[in-house]
Amino acid sequence: MNKTILLILVSVLLTLPKLTKAQDARFSQYFNNPLVLNPAWAGNGIEYIRVTAIYRNQWAGMGTPFTTQGFSVDKKVNRVGLGAAITRNGAGDAGIRTMNIVGNLSYNLPIGSEKINVISAGVQVGIVSKSFDPSKLSFDSQYNPDAGYDPSANSNEVFTETGVTRPDVNIGLAWQRGALHKDIRFKPFFGASMSHVTRPNETFIVDDNRAPIKNTFYGGAGYLLNEKTEIRPSFMYLKQDQFKETTFGSLLSYQLDNKNSVQLGAFHRMNDAIIAYAGYQMNLLFVGMSYDVNTSELSQSGKGTNAFEISLTYSPRPKKVKEIKKPEIVAKPADPLAPMETVPLPQNNIEVPDHLEFVLIENNVPQKTVQEDSPQIVKIQEDKNPPLELAELIENEIAEIKDFDKDGIEDNVDDCPYIKGNPATRGCPDSDNDGLIDMQDNCPMESGPASNKGCPDPNVPVIKNNQELIRKYDNILFATGSIRMTTDDIYDIIERAIDVLYADKNTEVILSGHTDAEGDEFHNMNLSQSRTNIVKTYMMKQGIAESRIKTVAYGETMPLENNLTPEGKKLNRRVEINILKKQK
Repeated sequence: MNKTILLILVSVLLTLPKLTKAQDARFSQYFNNPLVLNPAWAGNGIEYIRVTAIYRNQWAGMGTPFTTQGFSVDKKVNRVGLGAAITRNGAGDAGIRTMNIVGNLSYNLPIGSEKINVISAGVQVGIVSKSFDPSKLSFDSQYNPDAGYDPSANSNEVFTETGVTRPDVNIGLAWQRGALHKDIRFKPFFGASMSHVTRPNETFIVDDNRAPIKNTFYGGAGYLLNEKTEIRPSFMYLKQDQFKETTFGSLLSYQLDNKNSVQLGAFHRMNDAIIAYAGYQMNLLFVGMSYDVNTSELSQSGKGTNAFEISLTYSPRPKKVKEIKKPEIVAKPADPLAPMETVPLPQNNIEVPDHLEFVLIENNVPQKTVQEDSPQIVKIQEDKNPPLELAELIENEIAEIKDFDKDGIEDNVDDCPYIKGNPATRGCPDSDNDGLIDMQDNCPMESGPASNKGCPDPNVPVIKNNQELIRKYDNILFATGSIRMTTDDIYDIIERAIDVLYADKNTEVILSGHTDAEGDEFHNMNLSQSRTNIVKTYMMKQGIAESRIKTVAYGETMPLENNLTPEGKKLNRRVEINILKKQK
């Protein structure tokens, strides 16, 4: 065995009784592994779900390299962060292995009326497991200053066990300002965590030997130099028993024209290493790579003492609202302005009031329609008749309509009699005021010339009253005939839009409602307006002024997909959220 390697190995192994008090596994890319850094970061800095994998390889030139692997997943649901993480560490030739498995729960509390500052608290509960192979270890009693290392010599060590598994608890607090707020330039953050607060007993020998508490402090600030460039200096300090570590440096992020981004960074771990870092965001996948150049006394050995690290982060989209599978009855009033009534399917018979049309819906597919001028009993034959109660129906009288959409333009001269518009476009909507009606505009929410089909053209002067589309969210989808929103859509989509409106008072929102092609156009116009009103009402309850919320109902006139398939109909039953800013 090479003498240099032997001396290093022996110096480590001489302290075997204290190995369980050594520091935990660590990563140079601590900023890309938030659940290991602090339980409070679960669900922070993401819109939906984050899946992270990280791998570290160090001291490859000293024999078997020391390797560390980590995997974590976290999700934000309303103000709660959920997550789980696994970290595994292998200590080279010594055969010592450490594994941590934890579940994570955090809570994020916005502070102030504008929700810019957020305080988070988190806890991790799991297990820590350590093991080793005695046959791969050497001890001081086996080392003779004259003859050298003799593996056949007695180690004089007695081990009660070669593996231990104990419960473990970690806690943390964090604060951040302006996270996910595009227009806030200065975004400071700070966090503190304590690991192994229960001090699990990890000894391999008879003596009581408990894991020391690890204290970690992490902070910094992001600063937007311009719309595409951000600089983010940060530091991380940790202390565990006699071990201390301080790392500081900065990241520079640049947004590319294709909405991907690139990161470059440099960090210094004091008395240990200089760290070079590069990262690239490609659609939903982010890749980070770093290389540690060792600057400690170990680097003087002339062996490979540097380290390489790679991380992968994937942020998938959330699943959309599930379709309603149970049969139901949709009662459509003859008055198209009246709200639609949805009632459960009864056991056998249905009494049809005057002027009401009933559509039997099963698995979201209309089965039959019955319309009568006077009450009667209608028998609906089914293979399955669930014992559900019949809800009370409200009868609505037919009203004479001269201006259905109430835009001030009578229907006989209104090119879009069921959608609010203005006289300049013969009663049709022109949401971006560029002279093209929305149904003929490829960019209906963003001003552009007719020569570019209504989309912005950098070679054409800015149109008067031009508005910029600064954020478009995933569509809120609805079940057939429904105006009910799901909890996921409320907190994953609408609340995100509200945060942007709070952050920039110069923005406004346009809510556009749509339906599939089932039913007549009168009813669908009313249904699409009802869907936008539901979203508008929620935003107003959260403190957004009504003057900043505009709604437009398109009914079935602007489908995203073909209405001939269930999948296409599902995508067409939607409300779109567009955040706009007027250009002066």
